[in-house]
Amino acid sequence: MEKENFFYNLSYVYELVIIALGLIVFSSILNKKIMLALSVIFLLFLLFFFRNYLPDLPLQPNTFLSPSSSKVTKIEEEESQNTVYTYLSPLDKHFMIAPVDCTIINIERGNRIVSDAERVRVTFKDEHENIFSLDQIVSKFGYGAWLLGFIYPERCVVYGKVGQKLRQGERYGLIRFGSNMQYNLPPTFKVIMNEGEHIQIGQPVAIIE
Repeated sequence: MEKENFFYNLSYVYELVIIALGLIVFSSILNKKIMLALSVIFLLFLLFFFRNYLPDLPLQPNTFLSPSSSKVTKIEEEESQNTVYTYLSPLDKHFMIAPVDCTIINIERGNRIVSDAERVRVTFKDEHENIFSLDQIVSKFGYGAWLLGFIYPERCVVYGKVGQKLRQGERYGLIRFGSNMQYNLPPTFKVIMNEGEHIQIGQPVAIIE
């Protein structure tokens, strides 16, 4: 996949960009200074929230990179699976990357819990036949979880297709507001992050044993 430009993610919220630009023009014609200021702030917020900047990431074999920028809220380590729960704040980048070289083997919408407004689970297989999945989640109780449902019935976006091979660090999806993620990892992935830690996209968070 070619490296997308800084504004690539805005193509998934172009309706909001058009609304913001329309409000700017409308308030300028009517000389409504407060409305103009709010419209400009709204547009700048969209530009920041959906920024697509990602520095070049060095390849890190046998290392599971953080698929998103987020805060680790809970880690459950069990015999059959390690589960990591994270929260993406309005300051975090809201796109996801492949944490290892892998292939998408399934994309499933649903399996929601009570607190979910929407959930998409993408399941991957890495080069060592390890299978893991990453959940993109819109929370009912998160910021803006209900606000734009009438514009975006599906706020969890997956670029990739089943069968597609991804390189470590390659973008595969984004969330349009109300964002959480859940990492469902096999026990061979040794988690090296801690609860309460804020992790950056592309940061090593697990070692593949």
